[in-house]
Amino acid sequence: MGSGYTRPGDLSITAGTFSINEIFRSRPVIGDGWSCRAGYRRGLWNCMAISPASSSNLEWLARMLLPEEKEAAQVLTKEVEAKLGRSRGERPIPLYHPFLFGSPYEAPASASLFGVQSWHDRADLFQAMIEGTIFNHREHVETLRQTGDVHRFGVSGGGSSQASIAQMFADILNMPVEISSVREAGALGAALTASVAVGLYGDLEEAVAAQEIPMNVYQPDPARARIYEGIYRRYVALTLAMKPFWSGLYEAGSEVSGGSETPVGPVMNYALSAEIAKEMHS
Repeated sequence: MGSGYTRPGDLSITAGTFSINEIFRSRPVIGDGWSCRAGYRRGLWNCMAISPASSSNLEWLARMLLPEEKEAAQVLTKEVEAKLGRSRGERPIPLYHPFLFGSPYEAPASASLFGVQSWHDRADLFQAMIEGTIFNHREHVETLRQTGDVHRFGVSGGGSSQASIAQMFADILNMPVEISSVREAGALGAALTASVAVGLYGDLEEAVAAQEIPMNVYQPDPARARIYEGIYRRYVALTLAMKPFWSGLYEAGSEVSGGSETPVGPVMNYALSAEIAKEMHS
């Protein structure tokens, strides 16, 4: 609501502690890779694909690299921005699986950095984590697109208000991305809901329309989108390759899934796109 999304076909990402990806539909759509629940009004349904694998990764690395810095994530983001002026293809960056706290998969998963070299610096590692978390969002988005057409696409949280990260979302997802000018979209959504409850507006659509929230729109750069397409497919290929080894990384009796001694966030039965899986196996 706080991002101005109220109609079927509106897809929103919240890049926070969890990777939250939601799209409204005018009817319930059932599938393996998402949950479907009643929307905020009759005739509206919310399809959601979620995993505990988003910006919490960045906070963890920032604390590790700059333990004395209170604004560590912001410091590292500025270092990354200073390098983003060059083409992504000119500067090899490691690949990262953002599964520190959980993943979209039923199998136990763990975070991994691939392709790290001695000449990589902390900005390279931080960029790898940013890209990895957006790749995870893209997997969820690809699944949600199976539910129908997407008319609008917006991102909030996770530093998305910063131009470089917002552009990265547009390039990796290869679609126009809207960023609300409202910094705390969730708080605005709560306030709009309250305004309807006390009778200031007749419904949430009216309340949202009355705000006239300015949006910053980021268009995907065709050259970078092509580069990220190849990198994303390598990300997916590495996911498929690592799945058989994840459970063996833990000693018997202390598996990530099922045991109360090693709690993780909830995971979903997540089906990779058949097209991508077929290409990766070939």
